[in-house]
Parts: sequence; C-alpha cells; structure tokens
Amino acid sequence: MAREPRRRRQQISAQIVAQHHTLDQMVAVLGHAISSRLKPDARNAFGRFRSALSAHFALEQQFFLPLMHGAVDRERREVERLVVAHERLTEELAQMSEQLELLAPEDFSRRLKGFATALATHVNREEALLSSVLDAGAT
Repeated sequence: MAREPRRRRQQISAQIVAQHHTLDQMVAVLGHAISSRLKPDARNAFGRFRSALSAHFALEQQFFLPLMHGAVDRERREVERLVVAHERLTEELAQMSEQLELLAPEDFSRRLKGFATALATHVNREEALLSSVLDAGAT
C-alpha cells in the first residue's frame, strides 16, 4: 500500500517535469511569433502559453500543497515561496497580456526574455523540491 502513494508522486513529478519542457518550447514559439511581427500568431501563442502555464500551476499546487502536512519546516517554507511565486508570475503574465499589443516587438521580446529567465529560476527551485520530496519518500 505504501508503494502506491510513492508511485503516484513519481508519476505527478514526471508530468510536472514534462510540462516544464513543454512550457520552455511554448516560450520559444511565442518568441518566434513576436519576432516575426505577426500579431495574430503572437496573440494566439501568448494565449496558449498563458493557459498552459495556468493549468500547470494548478497541477503543481494540487501536488505541493498537500506535502506541507508533515513536511519539514524547510520544505514547507519552500512550498510557500513557490506558491507566492506562482501568484507573482501570473500577475506578470497578466500585465504582459495588456502590453502585447502596445509594446514594440523588440520591447516585448525583452520583457518575455526576462519573464522566461524568472520562470526558469522558479522551475529549477521546483524541480529541486520535487527531487527532495521523492528522495524523502524513498526512505
């Protein structure tokens, strides 16, 4: 019976990591659409990315929040920081949505690169926590 929760954690972890890779690819597609100056393509790519990121954050929060019960203080604080980061990244994406039509493509591309850097840092922290949680579950 104890194997089932561990196996489920491993499956969800693998799904989260796979989504991280997909989100990276979506940022690249969005960057290309912006640099091509095709506004409909950029709007569509941005909408798909925003929806995918929102769904991804929801999955992560369903996975991470239950871990807070019985977690060590360090992991609990890290989960709390990650949830706050989700909120901050979501707010930034909403601002970017408003700026998509207003900013010159070069300016929006710079903003997107900054967002992608912040997201990559966030992803690295999440994956470190995933690894820690799975390692702890192995013992």
